[in-house]
Amino acid sequence: MIRLEFMMRVSERTAPPARRRTAVLRIVFLALAATLLATLALACGGEDKPDTTRVVTPGSERSRTAEPGADDPTPTVRGQNPPSVGVATGCALPAVEDAPAQRGLSADIVCAPLPEGYVAEEYVSGLRRPVAMAFAPDGRMFVTEQHTGNVRVVIDGELLPVPFTTVERLFISHEAGLLGIALDPDFEENHYVYIFYNAIDLFPREHFNKVVRYTEVDNVGTDRVEIIPDMPGIRNQIHTAGNIHFGPDGYLYITLGELERPEEVQDLSLLPGKILRVDRNGVAAPGNPFEGQLNIDARIYAYGLRNAFDFDFHPVTGTIIAVDNGDSTDEINRIVPGGNYGHPDVIGPSDNADFIDPIIYYEFPVGPAGASFYSGDKLPEFKNNFFFCQFHQGGLLHRVQFAGDGDEVVIEDTLLAGSCTSDVAEGPDGYLYFADVNSGVIHRITDGG
Repeated sequence: MIRLEFMMRVSERTAPPARRRTAVLRIVFLALAATLLATLALACGGEDKPDTTRVVTPGSERSRTAEPGADDPTPTVRGQNPPSVGVATGCALPAVEDAPAQRGLSADIVCAPLPEGYVAEEYVSGLRRPVAMAFAPDGRMFVTEQHTGNVRVVIDGELLPVPFTTVERLFISHEAGLLGIALDPDFEENHYVYIFYNAIDLFPREHFNKVVRYTEVDNVGTDRVEIIPDMPGIRNQIHTAGNIHFGPDGYLYITLGELERPEEVQDLSLLPGKILRVDRNGVAAPGNPFEGQLNIDARIYAYGLRNAFDFDFHPVTGTIIAVDNGDSTDEINRIVPGGNYGHPDVIGPSDNADFIDPIIYYEFPVGPAGASFYSGDKLPEFKNNFFFCQFHQGGLLHRVQFAGDGDEVVIEDTLLAGSCTSDVAEGPDGYLYFADVNSGVIHRITDGG
């Protein structure tokens, strides 16, 4: 075992300037893990351990950080598949002196191989900082490039040379730029494509967040309409969130980070730190939890979030599961109408009944990014599982398994390392796609057929 002690500025993993501080993270890697991370060839080794994970139910007693002398928190090893193009199967996670606290889960995050017969392969390359992707029913992939302002179209693994559109007056930073993308549920009829991006005015210098709709004609965006032109922008460079998805109810859901305005997150007349629910024209959807209430923005669906990069809807129950990047604790949350998730007053679980606890939380840097449920039939081992990319510590693909058709957490494991840093999505072909913002490559997991 090799112990590496280093200093990491919390501000660089999206802490607000007012709360910046330097934290010492004592991380224990398996021998040569740093080298393996750098080469994207991570792998686990060791013997199987009994699975001590239990089902988590809402309101169940939350687990506590392991005490000294508890079970070794080193990830359990469950074999290894041969690595495929550009991706390392299995994983290696840093073990810390205090085991990662996860509500209702064991101290281990299991390192698992891909199911037998499943293959991870490169689908398309040549993208520049791909951060989000969405599919048309005919299989075309629409991808946002964070810093170029381009929306790109991919057909059968080929990147079209002409962008769908290029956003002007784009503000870019480590987290800002062109971010979320969604296709209308009736895309085959109306050809609507929606994007979320950070805009900037220079005179005077001011930032805005916008949701814009285009009409697709022959792979090109036309008829630009700003359906939400007036969302506040980030004060400096971080905490914008900025993902968009249509729900099973046909309405558009939007995540807006705290925008480095933590004092506004609990204010229901303001938008930072919220999830919004609107119709195709950006108007508050009927039935929103604060509909008709004075001094409250009726578009708000949930609040108290810090930097919820992404979310998706359970294929059976319709429950929203969202990732949220915290200050020192990252979260996976079950989103309910009108729910308050506590930022900036609490982080992780609390005893305050006004705030909703996360279903999973991590007391070490994970950086959960793009997220998606899998509902297809081509990869039956993944049925109704929730996936998310890990921006920090090696670009891992996380999988959360649920009990039956419900949304009770059974276990979390990690499947691949090195290439899942920005987004993951199910394609209409029934395969699972995941993107790496650094290399510009999108991979997919297939059944090997």
